[in-house]
Amino acid sequence: MDRQQLIAYLDRISLSEEPVRDIAGIGMMQRAHLETVPFENLDILAGKVPLDLSEAGLFDKIVRRRRGGICYELNFLYAAALHALGFDVELRGGRIYDDGDEFDHVFLMVTDPDDPASDPWITDVGFAYNIAAPIRFAPGVIQDDGRCQYRIDEAEADGETWYHVMRLVDDAESFMFSFRDVAREPAEFDSRRHFFETDPSSRFLKGPLVCIDGEEGRITLSMHRLKETKDDVVTERDIDYPDEFDGLLASVFNMSAS
Repeated sequence: MDRQQLIAYLDRISLSEEPVRDIAGIGMMQRAHLETVPFENLDILAGKVPLDLSEAGLFDKIVRRRRGGICYELNFLYAAALHALGFDVELRGGRIYDDGDEFDHVFLMVTDPDDPASDPWITDVGFAYNIAAPIRFAPGVIQDDGRCQYRIDEAEADGETWYHVMRLVDDAESFMFSFRDVAREPAEFDSRRHFFETDPSSRFLKGPLVCIDGEEGRITLSMHRLKETKDDVVTERDIDYPDEFDGLLASVFNMSAS
């Protein structure tokens, strides 16, 4: 990503100034991205596959055409922007389901420029139910992203070390994803991307899903329902699909399906 593209990306996520090169700066970018760029699977549903995961293709879709995408699209472009800002970034693969694949999800591991020898940080703009701020890769430590708490549990399986990201809300725990601390290359996610695009069991072929962390709370649009969370109050209403769907994309998410 060159300088002009970086400026355009920052404008896309509504940042008028370049973030400071520290973890707080990454947190600012993560929060801004989550509030402006939706998680969405509309190209997969429309059969516009394979998804173009090249940096040029992602820049065109997300920045120029102001679309969103699934985790691979969102986090690959986010990684390119962080690299352009001078951050040391690596990809990690995450398993979302017990019977899933290690490449179900992609997220980023970032080194703290102020303390490169310390624990790295997890940052992620591509999970459908997002962590709102970077969290330190520090197993066993309870961390807060401003909305809820998280803990990374370490476990052994078949002679390998896995890490489980747990979400803690009102004394209840829920599993988000698990991963190995192994740096990955974009091509390693191709097989799982193909599965999500083509396999009848893929959750992305079940119907539309559009999510964004708006300034006032979480907004989710599916084929039949619009769900909004504001101040921990959830409101839902049924919608007519497809009659209302495109109008809500424009009015709520500031995007179109094309």
